[in-house]
Amino acid sequence: SRIMTDIVSNWDYSRSFVAFPDITVSVKYFEDPAHVRDLLLQAIESTDNILKTPAPVIRLEDFGPNGFVFLVRAFISSEKTLEQWEIASNVRFSIVKNLRQHGIELSFPIQIVHLKNDQTSFVEALKK
Repeated sequence: SRIMTDIVSNWDYSRSFVAFPDITVSVKYFEDPAHVRDLLLQAIESTDNILKTPAPVIRLEDFGPNGFVFLVRAFISSEKTLEQWEIASNVRFSIVKNLRQHGIELSFPIQIVHLKNDQTSFVEALKK
């Protein structure tokens, strides 16, 4: 009933900015998360078309199975909405470049398999 009686605002069109799709970044647990946050912010700030206001959001989102998981969200002018995926891609390139320049590796899954059978016979079988 409120739709019929109240004013309805479409936030997608009433704001002058939009957020591009969130980016998640995972780094190994031995990295300093505060330093990683700063590097992620530098990567955003060095990318064209990112608005300064509202400020980007960089959050330590989770303690993942492979490392710290960060959420990166930044905003672009609503006039650039159709370019949001390209801008987000440019941010990703900038993140990779910035982290590598500082010797920080992205985390990736590692699986350790423990064999219950005689490991010597398994190793010998692999050599053949």
